[in-house]
Amino acid sequence: MIVCRVPPSQPNGDVAASIHAAAFHCFVSTALVDDKWETLIFEGDPGVDEKCSPCLRFVYPADCDAHDAALMNELVAMGLDMYAEASLSLLDCGERVARSLIRKGIMIQVLWPSGAS
Repeated sequence: MIVCRVPPSQPNGDVAASIHAAAFHCFVSTALVDDKWETLIFEGDPGVDEKCSPCLRFVYPADCDAHDAALMNELVAMGLDMYAEASLSLLDCGERVARSLIRKGIMIQVLWPSGAS
């Protein structure tokens, strides 16, 4: 269940959402990093969990703007929430969402931060 959506911040329009499922809690943050929009998925919700660590990073094309980025955050959050209902792990959910976005040409790269398995 998507329990929280953080509205766009100023000045860049960064957005975020928290998801709480039976299998995991996660935090989905979309921000402008080095002039490219990206979504970082954290295992754990910093609002309620003691530990919160990066799990997956999605990088979008250079022509992605703040409006597109907000839509991407919503698509990723909704996809994670949908797959979580099938009791999949966060990594499995994230990989399924990533494959779908890559197949549609929406996302250009997926990165697994060091230490993520």
